[in-house]
Amino acid sequence: LTVEYAGSANVTEDSTTVQVKVVKGEADFAATGSITAYGAGAKIDIVANEDVTGVVHVVNQLGIGVGTAFVVDGKGTFAFGGTALKPGAHSFRLLFAGSAAYEPADTSVDLQVTKANTTAMGAIAKTIKVGKTSTLTAKISGKGFTVNGGVVTVKSGSKVVGKATVKNGVAKVKLAKFKKKGSVRLSVSYAGNTVATGSTTTVKTVIKK
Repeated sequence: LTVEYAGSANVTEDSTTVQVKVVKGEADFAATGSITAYGAGAKIDIVANEDVTGVVHVVNQLGIGVGTAFVVDGKGTFAFGGTALKPGAHSFRLLFAGSAAYEPADTSVDLQVTKANTTAMGAIAKTIKVGKTSTLTAKISGKGFTVNGGVVTVKSGSKVVGKATVKNGVAKVKLAKFKKKGSVRLSVSYAGNTVATGSTTTVKTVIKK
């Protein structure tokens, strides 16, 4: 930089040069993790100084990189795939690579994935003959994923009349033979699994001779 003195009535003008070292600033760098149901896709919101733009690397607890986010004008988001994280608590490290104006920075963030809700639907023949075998089809659905695993139990009153495991969202339940004619209301209960909660529904059929 050049510094100049314009002089005065008694002093002549003068000038000199000085060297100034400009250093990078330290970014105010922070992140917030979401609380999200399995299948919906967890996310991390990133905030920094409003003039910060750059790359942020996301690293898991094992030190393995899981992806890259981009901060533009101090804001950014890293989104996980809907089924990328199982239900539970998860911790990540965010590494800001720095920019022309800011030094590299890092922070940690926690997020929570909860079990997903499910919906149960059941289908069965309108009429079943006494003493004949029958099958109830249960469809278990979840938002953003296909349900696999977990048991569907079918009851007539308090009596269990059949069980089956869900595969690709469907359970084919072979029912015990009905011995008496009349209308029957069956309760269909899905027990849930490691990523999804249980759900219930009812279906009706008529037992005929």
